[in-house]
Amino acid sequence: MLTPLISSQLVTPFKFWHEDRIQTGMHFRNDLFQAVAVCTAPQRQKAFELAWKLSQQHDDDAIVMTASATHYCVWMKIRSRDRALAC
Repeated sequence: MLTPLISSQLVTPFKFWHEDRIQTGMHFRNDLFQAVAVCTAPQRQKAFELAWKLSQQHDDDAIVMTASATHYCVWMKIRSRDRALAC
C-alpha cells in the first residue's frame, strides 16, 4: 500500500506531552499521529524513503505524509510509534 500524501492545509496539528517533551500530533482518518520527521522541500526524497521504510515495519495505515510548499512531514500512528527516525 502506498503511503498517503496529503496537503498540510487539510490537517490540524496539536501539541501533546510525551517522553518528557512536547510532541506534535495530528488527527487523520479517525486516528492520532505523531510527527516523526520534518524535511525541507529539497529533502523530499529523504522523507519519502523514511515513510517507505517505516511503512514496511508497521501496519499499512500506520504512516502518512503531509506536504506544503516548504516542507514534508512523516507521521506515525501514536499507537505504532515505537521507532522514530529523523531526516
